[in-house]
Amino acid sequence: MYLESKAILNNSQCGCCKGRSAPMAVAELDAIINKATTNKSSLHSVFFDLENAFPLVWRHHILRFLHKHRLHGLLPTILKNYFENRTFQVRVANHLSSTQEQVNGVPHGSPLSGTLFMIAINDIFPDILHPINPILFADDLKHSHNHKKPTTCSQTPIKHR
Repeated sequence: MYLESKAILNNSQCGCCKGRSAPMAVAELDAIINKATTNKSSLHSVFFDLENAFPLVWRHHILRFLHKHRLHGLLPTILKNYFENRTFQVRVANHLSSTQEQVNGVPHGSPLSGTLFMIAINDIFPDILHPINPILFADDLKHSHNHKKPTTCSQTPIKHR
């Protein structure tokens, strides 16, 4: 994938990435736990589930991201057309809702959904500074920090640029 080969996507992202699957995310977390155990340090982790994240993605942000990384030409135009005029209906038993326009989000079940979501969330990584160690698997985020002193570990704020 172009985004990976040019190192545009942060390597803390797993899922929907070639060679960065769920077992890779678990193995990375296991390595962090083993390192903390070996060093006899305290490990604090916070796990976030970004509930309903895919339907809430701001489409304009994805198009801005592509422009920022000099991905011009047909790709942004194709994606803009892909996002526009999308509708959905909900079926419950034999009842079908009225048609509604999907104004935000990335389409579910599309081969592009994972990549588009990764593009949308990629910009959070520069705001997560050392010593916090993030791992993102699609819409699940894990932050970890280890330190010899448990009080230091629990009192370390997430720093922003």
